[in-house]
Amino acid sequence: MNRAMTTQFLSSTVVRLVVVIVVGVVSCSTALAQSMPAPMGIQYPLLMKVFSADRNLSARSGNGIVIGVIYQRNVRESARAAHSLEEWVRRNPDSPFAGTEVHLVALAIDELSDLGQALTRDSVDICYIAPLRASSLDTLLSVTRRLSLATCTGVPEYVEQGVSVGVGVKADHPQILINMFATKLETLELGSEVLTLARIYAKE
Repeated sequence: MNRAMTTQFLSSTVVRLVVVIVVGVVSCSTALAQSMPAPMGIQYPLLMKVFSADRNLSARSGNGIVIGVIYQRNVRESARAAHSLEEWVRRNPDSPFAGTEVHLVALAIDELSDLGQALTRDSVDICYIAPLRASSLDTLLSVTRRLSLATCTGVPEYVEQGVSVGVGVKADHPQILINMFATKLETLELGSEVLTLARIYAKE
């Protein structure tokens, strides 16, 4: 191979490598962005709308409703979601539950040795599950279900996998997602006024 052909080959190889790398970065960024398609300002009000319709929640929540924010401190997207929820509630302190205050408790599962113990200690009523990486959702849900805690998320795929309530986006509009199998395990009792607005998943 002469020098001119070698130079041409190397140049084309570099171009192909750059294209592959750029495409990979764009695809990765898109995947991260799509994991929580609805912003917190849309998520939180819709999630609370669903839980305010739960006939059992007010009876078991005592003097206030505690939301445990389950996230991973060392995963940027997860920590960002937890921070976003905390900021939203801080800036919008009015409770969606008539006469009942809402309190947030941040629970970094990558720093906890016993999630169930932490949920019980903090008297959590609702678990908000942020995007997680390399963590078993099934294991997490086995803990929340054992404690009969309601679960919610901004990650649509998690509702398909067993979280009770979520928020997604369809045709540029927010969409409430409800896993009916999971609501029964978590003893949620949702009225038709919510169910008729939601996309329903009937399987585990």
